[in-house]
Amino acid sequence: ADPDGLTRRMFSLNVARGYRCNGVGTALVKAVEQIVLAVGGSAVRIEVAVSNRSARSLYEKLGYKFSGEPVKLAWSKGVDGHPSEIIVEEAYKMRKVLQSRFRYTYA
Repeated sequence: ADPDGLTRRMFSLNVARGYRCNGVGTALVKAVEQIVLAVGGSAVRIEVAVSNRSARSLYEKLGYKFSGEPVKLAWSKGVDGHPSEIIVEEAYKMRKVLQSRFRYTYA
């Protein structure tokens, strides 16, 4: 969780090429959002590469909003079972405040 205790970070999501544009990404993001709500979170944040237009489009469609200018991110990626290579790229920060499907009323 982020310092606010309510925002959770979705670190990585990758849908295999053969399954893209079939609703798989949407279903996975929605499942993550439900898990975040179930554990008491109320928002999800992500970083998405500036070059990844299709992912940005998906997140925007699902209600994620851009937060500021792109930032440089560094992360490691294992290659064919060998030691990781370091990837540095510019990414947008995006965030979505979640709405629970359930409305609670108190007597």
